[in-house]
Amino acid sequence: MTAAPANALLSVEGLSVEFGNSRVVDDISFSVEPGSTVAIVGESGSGKSVTSLSTMRLADMMGATYPTGKILFEGKDLLKASQKEMRAIRGKEIAMIFQEPMTSLNPVFTIGDQICEVLVLHEKMGKQAALAEAQKLLEMVRLPDAAELLKRYPHQLSGGMRQRVMIA
Repeated sequence: MTAAPANALLSVEGLSVEFGNSRVVDDISFSVEPGSTVAIVGESGSGKSVTSLSTMRLADMMGATYPTGKILFEGKDLLKASQKEMRAIRGKEIAMIFQEPMTSLNPVFTIGDQICEVLVLHEKMGKQAALAEAQKLLEMVRLPDAAELLKRYPHQLSGGMRQRVMIA
């Protein structure tokens, strides 16, 4: 196991992930420095998704345990964080954009409602301020007619537009 760079934003060190008695990820290490991109590649079933979900402790909800390793985000070991601490970090400090965002977007709420919910929860904004910020965020990811998109539902957008909504 090599030491993570001192300026790493995210560092996974010697992580192993198990479901019951099955080890599905064994001793993986990598780091992500600010402004860099890291790709995790491998065959189907090699543990890419479990590794990614584990970095945000989302695999916990599927019964994962972590017999070895550390997941350091800004120097804090996420494996030692409580679920309450993780909820404060997820969506505000660290997030994941899934290949098919329809699995992350709620079909019964508008795009605006869903973006605003995050802003109200994590940024403590009022509804009007959150709506204005949501529009700015959609404009930042170059979605046309952002004010109108806030009123639409996920099924009314293309796959690429839904992915940009998740990035926003």
